[in-house]
Amino acid sequence: MSNEIKVADVDQVKELFTALKDKMNSLKIVEKIIVKPFSECSLRDIAKITNGYYNGNLQLDDITKVWNIGDSFTFTLPSVPTGGYVSETQPQQSVTMEIIDFNHDILVDQTKKEKALITFCSSMCLSEKGKMKQARSNNGGWNGSERRNWCNNSLYGVIPQDIKNMIKQVVKKATDGGYSSGKKTILNSNDYCFLLSCVELGGASVVNEGYGLTGDDGFQYAAFTDKNNRTKPGGTYWTRSTRYKDNLRFFEYITNNEAYDDEDANLSYGIRFCFCI
Repeated sequence: MSNEIKVADVDQVKELFTALKDKMNSLKIVEKIIVKPFSECSLRDIAKITNGYYNGNLQLDDITKVWNIGDSFTFTLPSVPTGGYVSETQPQQSVTMEIIDFNHDILVDQTKKEKALITFCSSMCLSEKGKMKQARSNNGGWNGSERRNWCNNSLYGVIPQDIKNMIKQVVKKATDGGYSSGKKTILNSNDYCFLLSCVELGGASVVNEGYGLTGDDGFQYAAFTDKNNRTKPGGTYWTRSTRYKDNLRFFEYITNNEAYDDEDANLSYGIRFCFCI
């Protein structure tokens, strides 16, 4: 028997190996992702699961069957400077972020999904109270406020990198303020960190409060159908909603009597912030 390999045979073998190599390179190897209870997840686990969702390896139901409204994680927030936007400096503090809804907020980048997987909100207000604006004015609304600039620069800037890497920029709606002229414009803001609106807290009931709100500032988060989640921080905290037919005020939420009141934008109240992943 001859041990010789004909040139034609060698060429065929080369073609076979090339075809096999191309086939192997084209195969998409998908790692099975296990969704553990949120309380058992590290930040790395959370990132892996959320990436699995955005990459199409997990469906929304795969996650919401295991993770729940109210699930939370706690991290150390470094000192937050004024950034030249606001007057208070937030000291280093422990912050607990709770899941307030799934598939709620519209993503700025919709390359993979239309909505963010999760919206988190701080369970309590930050330790120092603050203003919405330095001036006694609501002109420009949330979009033009120093508090928004602080949220998206000073606050977002010091959030630990492993959390920041997960945060998605979302579209938040708010009225523009300056209503003394009778005009009313809804402004979209692209935000990494943001304050809640009256409607996101109180839902349709807020529309009947007599302040002229019409749901323009979003829709109620699932967590806040339970009033205990609205009142948990205690005291009074700002929302991003402006006073109807007024050019001075934003609304704040008063937890002890479940009320929405309006105050001049340059007064100091609690700061409760949110972000999406």
